[in-house]
Amino acid sequence: MAENEKVSHLMKGVTEDVYQSLLVKDISCTSDFIKECQRIEEMNQRRIAKHRFTRLPNVVPIESIEEHEDLKTLIRRIVREEVQRMLAPAQQNTQLESPSLEEVIREEVQQALCPVIPSGSVAVNRRNEPPRRPKTYAALVRQPRLPVEPLPVPRQTDVWRTDDNRPVCFHCGIEEAT
Repeated sequence: MAENEKVSHLMKGVTEDVYQSLLVKDISCTSDFIKECQRIEEMNQRRIAKHRFTRLPNVVPIESIEEHEDLKTLIRRIVREEVQRMLAPAQQNTQLESPSLEEVIREEVQQALCPVIPSGSVAVNRRNEPPRRPKTYAALVRQPRLPVEPLPVPRQTDVWRTDDNRPVCFHCGIEEAT
């Protein structure tokens, strides 16, 4: 294999930013290719080491969300992680009385759904009843609509105006009387 073919083959496997910087250079042999890649890598390491970004504690990194994972699975996984985080300190501090995990989750869900669900439709937590699942979109669409009061008929404003938009007297109906 010729040197130019080796270089073109190596170019296929590099990242986009390295590829763009290597295109500018005139690289004809593999040793030049390796030296330039090492120089770029060294520059990247220097740049990243000085300006390290600290992620906020409440931000989920994008890499943790897999492409094939749907929203339900992601929510379940996050809730499980949060429950495990809540249970770990609770198991260590068993002497402190706190509401059950089930009640905490119910309260959090009710607080989160408070603007969405009207206060009359939020069910009272009962020990004997199983927790109710929220209605689906299809179930909400199937429900009959509440009757809507008709809007008042707007007043006709053109009754007291002539065809050329001059006002007419309310009392006598003559246009010059105003």
